[in-house]
Amino acid sequence: MQDRYLVLGIDIGGTETFFGFVDREGTIFNATSMPTQADEAAQTFVSRLHQQIEEIRVSLSSPHRLCGIGIGAPNAPHDPGTIEKAVNLNWGDTVDFVTLIRKYYDLLIFITNDANEAALIWNELTLKKESDHQHGRNPYEELS
Repeated sequence: MQDRYLVLGIDIGGTETFFGFVDREGTIFNATSMPTQADEAAQTFVSRLHQQIEEIRVSLSSPHRLCGIGIGAPNAPHDPGTIEKAVNLNWGDTVDFVTLIRKYYDLLIFITNDANEAALIWNELTLKKESDHQHGRNPYEELS
């Protein structure tokens, strides 16, 4: 059986962190969440996150290959891969978050401000709805 190529999506919030796997077709697998515990150190958070991710990975139903990670976080400019002065996270002025994740995953990692992430997702869904409508498909079937 051929491996399914997956990307891990992570959305870090001040109280909850959501994550799940997405394949090339946009199907989401094993989406879940965990408490962020924003008062703990960033390194401790990443260690807990890694443990949770790996527990989910072993439960995936088919062989897979993790090929990238996308992260949305408060005050996270894409370049240089840091989280900077996030008021809802007690992680100090600047955390090199991509480096912390790379301790566990040697993959392509993309991080951006969660507001930017929301705008990109909204844009993609809007374009999909317009395309579906133009091709006679119900644009809301997959979203409901």
